[in-house]
Amino acid sequence: MRTFDLAVIGAGTAGLAAYRAAREYTGSIVLIDKGPLGTTCARVGCMPSKLLIAAAKQARTMASAAKFGVRPGEVTVDAAKMFSRLRRLRDDFVESTLQSINEIPDEHWLCGAARFQSPGRLKVGNDVIEAERIVIATGSRPVVPDPIREGTGGRFALVEDIFELEELPKKMVVFGAGVIGAEIATALAHLGVEVHCYSKGGKVGFLSDEDVSDEALSIMSENLVIDADAEFGEMGWDGDVFRLELKTDGGTREERFDYVLVATGREAALDDLCLEESGCIISEKGVPEFCPVTRRCKGDEDMPVFIAGDADDGEMTIPVAERSGEAAGANAGAWPDMPGVKPQTPMRIAFTEPSMASVGKTFRELKDRRDLAIGCASFHDQGRAKIDDRALGLIRLYAEKPSGKLLGAEMIAPDAEHLGHLLAWGIEAGLGVKELSGYPIYHPVIEQGLMTALKDAASKL
Repeated sequence: MRTFDLAVIGAGTAGLAAYRAAREYTGSIVLIDKGPLGTTCARVGCMPSKLLIAAAKQARTMASAAKFGVRPGEVTVDAAKMFSRLRRLRDDFVESTLQSINEIPDEHWLCGAARFQSPGRLKVGNDVIEAERIVIATGSRPVVPDPIREGTGGRFALVEDIFELEELPKKMVVFGAGVIGAEIATALAHLGVEVHCYSKGGKVGFLSDEDVSDEALSIMSENLVIDADAEFGEMGWDGDVFRLELKTDGGTREERFDYVLVATGREAALDDLCLEESGCIISEKGVPEFCPVTRRCKGDEDMPVFIAGDADDGEMTIPVAERSGEAAGANAGAWPDMPGVKPQTPMRIAFTEPSMASVGKTFRELKDRRDLAIGCASFHDQGRAKIDDRALGLIRLYAEKPSGKLLGAEMIAPDAEHLGHLLAWGIEAGLGVKELSGYPIYHPVIEQGLMTALKDAASKL
């Protein structure tokens, strides 16, 4: 048996952040992971998907060059070369992460799958670990709904499978119009694949504002077939052809595909931990109940457990994983003191074209407030967007009346990933729409669209 002050389960983004934060308080610590190492972000998530999106951006730019009088010749996609570059740089990112993991002292590292035997006690292979405090940071895994799993007979690809291709599919169906599904669907469509994207609920990505979501659907439909509230009939493989029946107002229609991608979201990876032995109170979803500020799980008072990152089944983004990991590690390391880490303004970004962003409180959280002022701006007539042939999109800002305090925003717009950061920084600084609308602005820039929305919100206070 080995004894430590603290054990961190999971060496992904949240687990590494927790380990680093806890090291400030104790050297009696062990980091446990069953592999593969390198973080989900670097191996199969953020980085390889952005490499695919970067290739799509180049193809899209070349395809539209003729509008500017520039004729580069016929645009073709060398899929083998594109995916080779993707994998090479992906592996570089993974190697960089592995180098930081290799710097962890051997005595702080244990390879294997951890499971609880009792509060404060873990079984890892042949080792038994006792720890006064434990941080759960086991990450997440893809979700495949049973109807799709059964309908495809298990013959489908997940997002990480896309990165291993040598050739592009001719016609593919993407199940899921969330962030991952929307990003991959739009990228592959710009690379010349005929893409059909189907989802449930009627919204795209994280957008809860119906006006912005409708704008996103309209934009995406210019390059691919998308139905965010589809009704499925029969489905199945006929040899190498996947047949999908879609219910319509007039009856049904059948589509045929040569590739099936499932991008229907992710769920916390917790079921191998034997959480029922942890001393934590477990919710109906199988996730420990916890305090979102301290990250401490509710349950056994003598053996505190903390949770971080995707394992809490909440917002699954890298910034949230890092911040929650820091908070969980610091609070676990300093226990019974809990110094905490100040929460940051929520921010979500989807790297579609144009990109989508949500900052601060969402429209879903604010829509019933009577003191809500909404500022809008369309990019269809925005000067710089028209110059760049990117005149698409809508931004909606949410402010409090009569103070003008900026509460949040949702948008799909040119460079929304950058506009969203400006608004998040404004919210962090406690600025209102009146103050921000008085800030300096150059001409002609995309940020003028943001300024239009700020002034519109200020006029409604």
